[in-house]
This record gives sequence, C-alpha cells and structure tokens, in this order.
Amino acid sequence: MKSTVTNKYTSTEVDNLAIKRRALLYLGNPNDELVSPFSRWREPRWTFEDGQVFSLNWELVFDNGTCLTDTEHQVLLDSARRFMWSLFYEPLERDAPPLRSGPSLLSNMRPVLSWMVKTHRADFSELGARALEEFLEDWVATAEDALNRDSASDLSESELADSSGVTTEEDDDEDDEDQIGFNSLYNAVTVWMLIWVQTPALSRAGIPTMSSDPLRGRSALAVTKDVVDFIVRITPPLPDEVALPIMNEASRWLGIRANDIVRLHNACMKVFPLVKDRNGGHGLMKSQVTLFPTFEFSTEPGSNAPWHEPLGLTAITKTKAYDGSSRTRYALPIRETRILVDALYGACIITLESESAVRPGEAIRLKSGKQVKSGEPFCVSKKLSPSGLNELFFLIAPRKKGLKSAEYDEWLAGSRPVGSEFIPGPIRAVEILESLLAPWRIISPDNEVKERLFIAKRANDTLPKFGASVIKAKRSKLLTTQRDFIERYVDLKNLPDRSSLNENLVPYRESKGRCITTTQWRKTYAMYAIRTDRRMLPEIATQFKHMNVAMTESSYIGNNPQLMREANSQQHRAAAAFMYRTVTGKEPVAGRIAKLINEYRDSISRIIGGEENTIGLSNLQAWCEERGIRAYSSPHGKCFIGISPLDAACHQVSGTASWRVTRPNLETREPSLCAGCRVFGVDLDHADFWVQRYVESQTAWLNAKKRGLTQGFRVIQERAAVSANMLRVLRIPLPNVGE
Repeated sequence: MKSTVTNKYTSTEVDNLAIKRRALLYLGNPNDELVSPFSRWREPRWTFEDGQVFSLNWELVFDNGTCLTDTEHQVLLDSARRFMWSLFYEPLERDAPPLRSGPSLLSNMRPVLSWMVKTHRADFSELGARALEEFLEDWVATAEDALNRDSASDLSESELADSSGVTTEEDDDEDDEDQIGFNSLYNAVTVWMLIWVQTPALSRAGIPTMSSDPLRGRSALAVTKDVVDFIVRITPPLPDEVALPIMNEASRWLGIRANDIVRLHNACMKVFPLVKDRNGGHGLMKSQVTLFPTFEFSTEPGSNAPWHEPLGLTAITKTKAYDGSSRTRYALPIRETRILVDALYGACIITLESESAVRPGEAIRLKSGKQVKSGEPFCVSKKLSPSGLNELFFLIAPRKKGLKSAEYDEWLAGSRPVGSEFIPGPIRAVEILESLLAPWRIISPDNEVKERLFIAKRANDTLPKFGASVIKAKRSKLLTTQRDFIERYVDLKNLPDRSSLNENLVPYRESKGRCITTTQWRKTYAMYAIRTDRRMLPEIATQFKHMNVAMTESSYIGNNPQLMREANSQQHRAAAAFMYRTVTGKEPVAGRIAKLINEYRDSISRIIGGEENTIGLSNLQAWCEERGIRAYSSPHGKCFIGISPLDAACHQVSGTASWRVTRPNLETREPSLCAGCRVFGVDLDHADFWVQRYVESQTAWLNAKKRGLTQGFRVIQERAAVSANMLRVLRIPLPNVGE
C-alpha cells in the first residue's frame, strides 16, 4: 500500500510551491516558505512524498552535544540546506538528483558537518585544500585507532553498511582490501567536491563559500583511494598465534563435520515445508514424526564419542484456555541446525580467503553449479603444471578491480601430485558450499540467486521456507559469518599480550577475534608465501591481481621484519631493472635520473656483460646489492635517493636534506615535485598512473575553462602538461580528452 501524509497547508500555497521551489535558494529569508506540501523551510524535519513518504531530519546531534538546529549553528544549517537545495534545483556540473535521494545526501553530509563543528569551522568559507587534508588526517587517525582496539570492525562493517546509496556492495569496483570505510569516505569527499562545484550558486544565494578547490583538481575517487590505500598499508597481517588456530579449526569443520551438517540440513529442509508457519513454530503433527528421526552425528578420528549431541524433534504441548484440551506438536531443531549451517559457512569462507587470497568481492561472484561431463564445480578449473607432475586447481570468478568491465580471471587455489585424491582446502570449501546451500537455491525463484555459490537468508535465526527470503550474499555477510565462527569456536582467550614477533595480541583476545578484517587474510597469505620462498613476491602480485610488484610491496610487505629482506631485494631489482632499460634502450624511461645513469652507460654496460635479459639483469642486480643502490617504488615512479641524497627534492622542500637520509620524505613527496627531482625516474611500470593523472587533470582544466575559472586552475593545467610530457617520453599516445 502506498504511504501518504496529510497536507497541512492551503491549496493556494501548494499551487505556488512548484514555482517557488527554485527561487527558494536565493531568497534572503525563506523560513516561512514551503519546501513541500507538508513542510516549511524553518522546520527541523522536511517531509516529502516522491513515490513514497520520506523525511530529512536536520536535527543532527554532534559529539559535543549540540544540534545542527541550535542557534549557534544557524549559519552552518542555512549553508547545508541551501547546498542541498542547489543540487536539486541549480546543479552546475551534473544532473539534478531525485528528491528521494535527500536522506542519503544528508547522511553523506553528516561526517563533514560533524567535523566542521568539531574543528570550530562555522561555514563553508573555512573549507579548502588544507582543511580537507586535516579532515582526511582525522579519518586516518580514526582508522589507526580502530585497528588497535577491539572495534576495528568500525572500519569495515559499520562503515560499509553506511554506503548511503552512492555505491552498492554488489556493483562497485572496489573490494575489501580497499573497502575499509571506502564508501563512507568517498561519499564525504564527494560532498567537499560538490560544495566547490556549487560555489557560484551558493555565492549568489549569499552564503559564505570556498575560495579554492579543496581537491586541487583531483577526483573524489582518486583522493579516497590514496587514503584507503594508506589504511590498507597500516593494516597488519594476522599474527601466527591468531591465524593458525583459526585456520586449523576451519579446516577441521571441512571434514566429517561438513558431511554431517549437509545431511542434517537436507533432512530439515525436506520436512520444513510441512510445518504450519514460516518459523516452524507449530511443528509437525504426531503422524509426521517419523519423517525426521533423531539425527546422530559421526565420530571424528581420535575420539570415542560423536562430535555433537544428537538432534531430534521437541514435543510442545499447548492447552486451550476455553475448554482445557491440549494439543502436541513436534518442533524441528531449526535453530540448532541453522547455527551449524552458519558455522560451516564461516569455516568455508575462512579457508577460501586464507588459502587462495581471493577478494570477498570476487568470492561472492563465484558461480554455482557443476559441469555436466566432469562433475567439477563451474567455478573451478584444473590444469597440469608445466612439469606434468602436478594438478593445479584454480578458482574462476569475474574480476572488476582495475578493469572497466568485469572479466573472468583465475586464482590458484591449490595443487596435488597427479593421481592423488587430495582436495585442496579452497576447492573443498567450494564443494561444501555447493551441497550445503543447494536446498536454498532450489526454492529460490531468482535465477541470479540460483547461479551464485554464496547466497544468504534475510533472517539469521531460521532456515528459509519461502524462496523470496533467499538472496545473494554481500561482502558484509562473508565478514560477519567468519567472525561469528571465530568467536564461537576458536579459543583466543589465553593469548598473551605480545606475539613471538612482538605483535599486539590484546585486540584479538579481548574482541574474541571480531576485530579481524578480510584484508588481513590477504596480508597473512602474502607473509606465509614470502616466508616459504623469498623470491615469490612477483607471483604474489599475480595472485592478488595487482598491476605491478610495487603495489604488493607497498601495501602487503610493510615493516614486517621477516619480509623486509625481500623488500630490500625487490628495491635492488627495481633499481637494476630501471638502469638496464636506460642503458640498453629496450624500453623508454623518463626522469632526470635517466640522464645521470646515461653518463655511466659504458660502466653499466660492462657490468651487464653483454648478456641479454635475465642474466644481464641479474648481474646488474647483484652489483646494486653490493653497493646498496635501491629504487623506492611508488605508483608514480622510482626514487634513487641513495645515489645523491642531497638532491632529493622532497627533503629539500621540508628542510631535511642531508647526506644521511636514506629514504624519500613521504610527507612532502608528491608527483609534481618528484617529476623535477634529480633522483627520480619513470618507466613503463608507472604508465597507468601518468595516463590517469593526465586524463583527470586535463578534464578538470577543460571544465574550468568552460566555467571561466582558469585563473584558479593554472596548477591543474601545469599538472596536465607535466603528465603529457611524461607520456610522450614513454612513447605512450595521449588519451583523447574532449572538451
């Protein structure tokens, strides 16, 4: 039934409303004017009806106990209202959003308004580039705090739940390693951008406005990625004392327990439709009790008793008040079964993520069903290793990260000797999920649900009786289910304060493992792989679907003492590769360091020894290792600070230049500064960054020209010119950016 509200204003007022709505933005005092047939501008809650009834509640309560509608915040309240109204009725760079998006927009504005009150900024004129930097620093500080206490889920679960409609867990291009608050931060940064875009309209409306672009011509997506990538880098891998018990317990559930739970679940789902209400509350009649005999669980190896107590029907007798007669029904063990189903679900997720490093956003897109001829799951493929001695198992799923549209990709999920019956953990998890959730897929009328390996039920305490309650699983489901498994079945209460590597174990102990994030499994995977063979960093980058080793190195190696040796090796190899490309001319390079290297072309050529490709590069790498020559990689290029520390521009501008510095200054290093630095170079590893930078900068410049704001965008024009020059030197055609 369509919801309605009572129109409390006169017909004349309502008739004039459509005409006045746009003019409201520019009225000196619109307090008594209608914003809808149900609300006036001055009211703390605006009610609308646009297909459905919804409200905008301006009574936002801030951390200091004040409210946005309090007298002290009247300028900020008026600015916020006019900003929103300008988006609806005077949008300057994008189509007007529908009125029903108002609650989402207000939700996106909330962290910005809260931060303004916290930092005593009274209006939009006090916002700018430096203010945005402070806002982002506060966001990172909150992230760092959450990563060091038992509410780390604040950054992955609750933040994701507040995506406010801009992106969805199903359709966005980012995955969990980028989703530590990604949606909320992106929405907030977008608000900063839109306040700047709407400056001409807001200025005409007479409210204080920004004086310059707070994003400095960058997109909200680029700014958000920089922040979230940093948070990913500071997210630690799971300590051995935490990861190993969890992985071992998950593996145990994938054995005999999995077979029992699948049988129990099938038995319940077969009888469940016979009960009289959707929760099974009325139960079975006496004549039906033989349909569900008491379920006996199996005995695990090394044990003398079944791993779980038997489950059977429970007699429930109800006495009728009016005649005193009684009736007995027999309830299925629905709740107990659902607990076990969820436990097995969680164990499968943990095994899949920890042993294959597949992203949750990719895992939820794994396809269900089996191939007709082989009987293998659709989402699994097998190949022989190059030696022919091993079978390699791959997970197949659509990947969207880093791509314009989804493409199917493969993740190595295990191997076994040819002829062996061993099933790798991730493959076993897929097979279990296929069988476990088959009854749910059968009753679903939605073909998209039927085709998904990971599905879910809307309610968490029962089994689905009707197909409409079965839905596609979201990433948040994968996270919360594995956390539930860890809290219920993995004993972390006896963890010491510090690990053997001096890692902080207190958050894991106190939260019972609920502080664990999905990003940590990928970092743990990388750590174990590097420990096994220090030469595997490029292979890890391939498994993670990273564009280059630098991304893996910066985000997943971090400061782990056991991994730093490999990081150093990669820095030596990056330096050798750049020098090799420079002196051989096999690939184009850019940057002033290339000129310096060319001055020693003959000497470097002798080190290469006339050898081609791998051998010559290895010779040069060994030489770099002997002399401590490193290249510090970043998305935009490579820093050779060790060659001439005093020439490092990032240290010169910060006043920290010294022959003793060994690393670039991360606080001042940025692409425009690096581009003119004597110890900086760019090769094809960084082409994607400069292409994107050129497109973003040139687009911003052209848009500024359209609006007549060229004076304030000269820096952006210069940024586009520098990017274009880099691409020309790298012999990459400039992308076509139309006006």
